[in-house]
Amino acid sequence: MIYDCIVIGGGQAGLASAYYLKKENLNYLILDNQDRAGGAWLHTWENLHIFSPAENSSLPGYIMPKDTFDYPHKNHVIKYLSDYEKRYDLNIERPVNVLSIKKIEGKFEITTDKSIYYSKTIIAATGTWTNPVIPNFKGMDKFKGEIIHSANYYSADNFKGKNVFVIGAGNSGAQIIADLNGIANTFWITDKTPNILPENIDGRYLFSLATEYYRAKQSGGKLEYKGDLGDIVQIPSVKKALQDGKLSFYPMFDEIDEEGAKWGNTRLNADWIILCTGFKSSFEYLSPLNIIKDGRINTDNARALDIEGLWCMGFGNWTGFASATLIGVGRFAKESAQQIRKYLKN
Repeated sequence: MIYDCIVIGGGQAGLASAYYLKKENLNYLILDNQDRAGGAWLHTWENLHIFSPAENSSLPGYIMPKDTFDYPHKNHVIKYLSDYEKRYDLNIERPVNVLSIKKIEGKFEITTDKSIYYSKTIIAATGTWTNPVIPNFKGMDKFKGEIIHSANYYSADNFKGKNVFVIGAGNSGAQIIADLNGIANTFWITDKTPNILPENIDGRYLFSLATEYYRAKQSGGKLEYKGDLGDIVQIPSVKKALQDGKLSFYPMFDEIDEEGAKWGNTRLNADWIILCTGFKSSFEYLSPLNIIKDGRINTDNARALDIEGLWCMGFGNWTGFASATLIGVGRFAKESAQQIRKYLKN
């Protein structure tokens, strides 16, 4: 069987893509490597909250129900994604690990740990969670404590009374500092001044800025993008940490040593280092296509430019502004499904 489109990844980007592929009456399939719905949200830390209200964090067609929290908890998001799959009866196979994709005689051959699939087009929607950025700080190999990435942080349970460096100026760093508030002795270390938004501004503001920029770009106009989806939103735990004085920060150290880090003649000891240093796109399975350069694929929004029939969905701003967010991915999923329909007619 040859599908019109196979979507790689069953997280939020994959589900939004399938929603519009179904609307275009295309024969599609999602291949997901998880054993249940939820995508990367299944692996985030226990107390993670998204930084926009539920109604502003929705996939196309179905508004996320309100949570008991103003900013929905990760478990609420996972349930929403599961309900979304069922509501639209999306065609998903899981768990399936995609190993490689080749293009042979105009069709894509998708090799997995279960079988080989064939498709006329591909939407890569595997996100970034499985490819964390691990900086190579000077002296890092000497540190005798524990070093983990935020991708491997689950809860504050292991950190009681410990000295913890949290490295990174974005929402992840701030939320983990907040999660450890009152449990561990935290030291926030950043390479720039964190931008903590005023109390009355949340992800809705950032998304609206991205939307204005997107519309200006689509119409050929010019608009400076003044927002950053990494700007820190004062969800309740972050607000409390700010009030408690826990969000003061240190500049980046000169080097790490056996017991902690040094700033000139000043040093601090640490038991743990948590790296909130971001992620890179995860699409190693596309390597046989020879289109990956410096960790990216040349695209116009989601559509790949160096190979026909491939779309990259939700990897970050290079696949469309705010496309890595729940609410932002929808417009690019719609655009891509329409492009795929036209491509298949030619």
